[in-house]
Amino acid sequence: MREKKAHLLAIEQGICPKCHEPKMELIDQRSTGCSGPKMLTFECQACNYVNTFHVSGGSCNSGRCS
Repeated sequence: MREKKAHLLAIEQGICPKCHEPKMELIDQRSTGCSGPKMLTFECQACNYVNTFHVSGGSCNSGRCS
């Protein structure tokens, strides 16, 4: 789990955790609604490293997503 978190931290900075090149790109984003988790898939354009992360979504307040 620590490795996955470290990979996500690197990817958030645009750095590939495998080849360390700044070539990460968000290629897919899915959600189950405004309060559900999001599934984010990233791919490195240099080495084709791909990883998917499930991150918590926002919350709904009076019918609006935040």
